[in-house]
Amino acid sequence: MTENGRKTFDFYADGYDVALARGISVSGEKKDYFAQRRIEWLRDCLELVSAPVTTLMDFGCGTGSSARLFVDILGVEYFVGTDQSPKSLEVAMRDHGSERAQFFLFDEYQPRGQFDLVFSNGVFHHIPPLDRATAIDYVLRSLRPGGLFAFWENNPWNPGTRYVMSRIPFDRDAVTLSPPEAGKLACNLSRSPICKVTLGKLPTSLDSLVPAFLPKVPVDYMDGTAIKYRPGADGTCTLYSVGEDLKDNGGDTTLPPEKKNFRNLWDRKDFVWPAAALPEEVEAYRKESAKGH
Repeated sequence: MTENGRKTFDFYADGYDVALARGISVSGEKKDYFAQRRIEWLRDCLELVSAPVTTLMDFGCGTGSSARLFVDILGVEYFVGTDQSPKSLEVAMRDHGSERAQFFLFDEYQPRGQFDLVFSNGVFHHIPPLDRATAIDYVLRSLRPGGLFAFWENNPWNPGTRYVMSRIPFDRDAVTLSPPEAGKLACNLSRSPICKVTLGKLPTSLDSLVPAFLPKVPVDYMDGTAIKYRPGADGTCTLYSVGEDLKDNGGDTTLPPEKKNFRNLWDRKDFVWPAAALPEEVEAYRKESAKGH
């Protein structure tokens, strides 16, 4: 989240629920309905993989309104909420703080691999794209070995989502994640090794991630089949879609003879989903960019 984003959420801390309710009122439901159904769905997924959750982090907890649901629905015994907005955390501590529900600024909590599950709902569209790999690293360092990451984001391909977000003042300038971009965070395992936390290695296929990490294998909308995944011998992997010729070229990113625009990834033989930058790559990019100013 940027400094402007922090100030925005500080400003709306006391009126967060009102602003959110105004935005989603077009659905005919209240915010508690969506929050409850989301966590009930998560509970059902956890039961499928026999993964009880007693310790949980809410990454980007805001005003902490989900704390009660984590206890009542998931049976959580100890809960930590982290956020970048001090004013939001003041509300969270006032309304939901207890011995087993604590709240910290991101910088105040040092990850130490203790949580069964990290939950994140509607947070990453407030994180600048170049900072998302760092956020994923924070999440992974907070998980115990075998821990799980429950990742929720608004789908910008849904016109209803875009309309609702336009009605919510703190969501209007958010940089949304498309389903492939969200999948890139979850499936580009060599850079954001979410599945390695549990599996201990790269999966041999995306099918092996169902249902523990994915409800189903994502569709390649170019040809209607499953999105393509190829693990490499060096511990990396490639996630890609076919190009305009609808042929699987094995993740070939070269341009066909008739194409000239290297910047348009869709012009290449296959569209390889870019890897999320590593924290050190982000830092190197920032240093290089600063030389021109």
